[in-house]
Amino acid sequence: MRRFQRKQLLEHIHTLREAGCALGEQFGEKKINLCADMQEFIAAILGFLDSIGEDDSALADKLAQLYGLLLQVSQDEVSSAQITAQIDDTKDYVESRADTDRLEAAFFCYKASMGDCLESIYLAAKEDERCDAYFIPIPYYDRTPEGAIGEMHYEAEGCYSPKIELTDWRAYPVEKRHPDICFIMNPYDEYNYVTTVHPDFYASRLRDQTELLVYIPYYIHEESIDSIVGSLPGVLCADKVIVQSEKVRQQYIASMVSQVKQITPKMAGEKIAALGSPKTDKVWTSKKEDYTIPDAWRKVLEPDGSQPKTVVLYNLSVSSALAHSQKEKRENYLKKLKKVLNYFRAREDVVLWLRPHPLLGSSLLSVQPEMYEEYQNIIREYREWGGGIYDDSADLNRAIACVDACYGDSSSVNLLFQFIGKPVLIQRIEDMDEEFELKSSREEMKDRMDLLTRDKERYYYFIYGETSQDGSIGDFHLADFIEHMDVIREYGAAQSARYRGCYINADGTAGQKIYRYVSRI
Repeated sequence: MRRFQRKQLLEHIHTLREAGCALGEQFGEKKINLCADMQEFIAAILGFLDSIGEDDSALADKLAQLYGLLLQVSQDEVSSAQITAQIDDTKDYVESRADTDRLEAAFFCYKASMGDCLESIYLAAKEDERCDAYFIPIPYYDRTPEGAIGEMHYEAEGCYSPKIELTDWRAYPVEKRHPDICFIMNPYDEYNYVTTVHPDFYASRLRDQTELLVYIPYYIHEESIDSIVGSLPGVLCADKVIVQSEKVRQQYIASMVSQVKQITPKMAGEKIAALGSPKTDKVWTSKKEDYTIPDAWRKVLEPDGSQPKTVVLYNLSVSSALAHSQKEKRENYLKKLKKVLNYFRAREDVVLWLRPHPLLGSSLLSVQPEMYEEYQNIIREYREWGGGIYDDSADLNRAIACVDACYGDSSSVNLLFQFIGKPVLIQRIEDMDEEFELKSSREEMKDRMDLLTRDKERYYYFIYGETSQDGSIGDFHLADFIEHMDVIREYGAAQSARYRGCYINADGTAGQKIYRYVSRI
């Protein structure tokens, strides 16, 4: 029997007991009629048990005895007190068998590239012999520039890790199945103006179709989070929200209290749990050897069988592209993109692994359609050149495992690189021709790294920005970053270990701990 079904059964037994207590106050025909109604109700309970495939002979016997006692009560052969005693005995038996219950857990994911935020929890659920776990890719839609629902997308077979067994969303009627636990990773419901998941899977709907709605963020938070995060539907509708650290938990609590006046600190604190992030499980356990590299990519990475080149991921984010594409800044982002691609194209010692955010193209089409065609032309020209890698797959972790460093926009991807000790340089969008020229010597780079890593207040000590106007410590030119990457790498293991101290369960066990926590609620 599933946990939810046992809960339904106990509710039925509670209704029976209320009727049993009323029997002592009934006489004559009213008493006979109430006994008959209770017998019909018992027959319905037996039908319910049959419908869920519950074959418990001891429980069936107790209900049969109760059915027979009701006939005797209606004929004044036994007292109504014997009825309530038998109901209580049945209730105690049902409760005593709760440790044999099965769980049904449903995982709803709309973007395969974000599936790592649920994967290790799902795998932990699959390992539990008492849990039936279903990983269900759900459809999502683009928004048109006017905000209307546009083209539907559905990422399923071939998009996710082979470790995950997928269930078609059309074959899983959520309302009918009523899973004991639902895991979601999309917090926006109808308030995402670039894409929206199918409305059937909004948090505001799912909360009424499960016993426990759990929201897992699809990204890693920086230590300072957006102040409105506590007002997102996924956070407000969820029974539990799982975050990566206690510091982030406290900010969620503060955000909820400030955004929704009906929520008290105690209420928010009971909802938010700091247990780590499944995304760190994935990046921590993923190795280069785990992945298949297409032959065309391998020829770029290891030309003519020579030694592998330094490989740099160029990471483009939606938020940065849109932020730097407004009004007078409209040309800046694409101008920067062209310059970076030309710089790497001219270098024979480095391979660029270009991986735009999976929603970047559709976001530009929706919000900045006049930029979309030029962006597509730039990407097309890069792909036709063939000297670099263009990665539009759903598997971000393959890229993280295979490259040596990350360059590009500020995003949670950078935090995953930092987690495993690979260097990151965040690009500035403003036009800076000098960033492509070597400025620092090896000795100067060593001195700057020594100064930087002695700064104990900086949690983000392994993420750097390109040179600022004041030339502050921790800012680097792209050319310096590439040329002296071996110097930067020397600090990687120690600095990464220090950063991982910001997280809870940063040893690859977050998914297991999260599943264990929610399965016991």
